[in-house]
Amino acid sequence: MSDIVLYHFEPSFFSQRVRMALAEKGLPYTKKTVSIAKGHGISPWYMKLNKKGQVPTLGHGDKIIVESEKIVEYLDETFPDKGERCEYFKRLADQFDNWTVHICVPFYPSVAGASSRKVTFRKPMLQRIWKSRREVLPGKCEQYAAQYPELKDAYYKKKAEFDIMPEQPEVEKMKEVLTTTEDIMTKMEQELGQIEEKHGKDFWLCGERFTVADIYWAVVFYRLEDDALAERFWGKGKRPRIAAYFQRLKARDSYYQSLPSRLVIIAGVLKDKLPVLLGIIVLFIGVVVALSLAM
Repeated sequence: MSDIVLYHFEPSFFSQRVRMALAEKGLPYTKKTVSIAKGHGISPWYMKLNKKGQVPTLGHGDKIIVESEKIVEYLDETFPDKGERCEYFKRLADQFDNWTVHICVPFYPSVAGASSRKVTFRKPMLQRIWKSRREVLPGKCEQYAAQYPELKDAYYKKKAEFDIMPEQPEVEKMKEVLTTTEDIMTKMEQELGQIEEKHGKDFWLCGERFTVADIYWAVVFYRLEDDALAERFWGKGKRPRIAAYFQRLKARDSYYQSLPSRLVIIAGVLKDKLPVLLGIIVLFIGVVVALSLAM
């Protein structure tokens, strides 16, 4: 068994960033799922590892590292043979507000300019998660704070995050974030143009070698595409250099090794659709029985 353990959640933006870094370096590791959707991030055993109750967390021997940026930096320093840092492009990628985009787009797809109905398919699951974070998890934080005094401060900080959540995702906040994202994409298109002009089309962001900076952007582009926003930001020739760069990122094995399990995502969606599906099945059986009796 590997001495590297990744505590993650399959759909998590920041978990994917770390999975891709591990895959790019060819490092074996053990996965342990922490379902943020089910509130497992505030479980006492996990809060003892990560007092923010967030994913990912990396265990390496007796070391515990939290937050994706610190984890990726740790991997670079500890396993330096396949990676180097490029701060400018990392900071540019970090300006992308993944949480707001991913949560809000399924609620307001037409306003966002999302080009696929698949995002609305996720809306019931996200509504359930949102409601749980507002109505269920604050109480659990209070309960765990009383049961585990050594984690009291961490739990009350987490509760404060849940307490300020609005009743539903805010459309004006989404509009603001998407406008900022347009600016980020425009800047990235310009940077890729300058790289191409100086070095040709085969250079990565920081030189001839694929680096952590490229990993950061692979996950940004994946999330935008998954949220049906690729057409808005680089489709139909709008930003051709981004489109070409993303295709190069997709061609790497590490990109596919880092992708969230579709089975996990589909299972989460179907949980909300189960009553409807059962109703359809019962209706279908009823029709079949009725037709057989009439014959």
